[in-house]
Amino acid sequence: KRAINLTSPEFFVAENVKGFVTIGEKSGKFFSADGKIERLGKVASTIIDEMSSLGNGYDVYYKILNAKDYGVAQNRERVFIIGVRKDIDYKFHWPLPSHGPNSPKKKRYVTLKKAIGDIPLVADESYDGYFSSRYISRNRVTSWDDVSFTIPAQAGQVPLHPDSCKMGDVADGIFFETEKGEWSTFRRRFKKIIRSPIPNTKKKFRLYTFRVKDRKMFTGRELTSLIRNI
Repeated sequence: KRAINLTSPEFFVAENVKGFVTIGEKSGKFFSADGKIERLGKVASTIIDEMSSLGNGYDVYYKILNAKDYGVAQNRERVFIIGVRKDIDYKFHWPLPSHGPNSPKKKRYVTLKKAIGDIPLVADESYDGYFSSRYISRNRVTSWDDVSFTIPAQAGQVPLHPDSCKMGDVADGIFFETEKGEWSTFRRRFKKIIRSPIPNTKKKFRLYTFRVKDRKMFTGRELTSLIRNI
């Protein structure tokens, strides 16, 4: 806001996560079935009103756009806010998608294979270590023939390489606690669903079972091998 007040640009562009719409709201309907914004939460609405009154005034437009609809190999939804100074004879129109079923030419999304499929996988540059419970609580692996999941700001939450082991839904499963106690917070939070430790495991690990919905786990031979080697 300060920069806009000082410079009074003809246009401004702001961008934020989808949660901007519902900041401070505990309930209510803010999106339609197709994901369009039906109304803003009180905080977001106040921010938009403030943007409208900056300088000599702006016509403000806002909309959720997905990067995959514009040729980026990533499923990334963000709220874009466009300001047009009121003294300018200009009517802003949102750009039409260039890719996907809603694009004029129905052009296919850019897949991971097309975007990064020619980049060689270097063994020394790949991670082969511990995964936190929070990390494996959701699917992190998409196929070469799809777009990527959202690339988050936190490096510890990035999607896995498309050639990684696949992750599947489980109702019952296992998790590990190392001697460092990285899982102590998780254990306190989910103590009602965690069962007794499984005996006869190596000292550096404690193997627990859990029963909870909406949790992911690596599947296939890699998981079987991992359990047998503990």
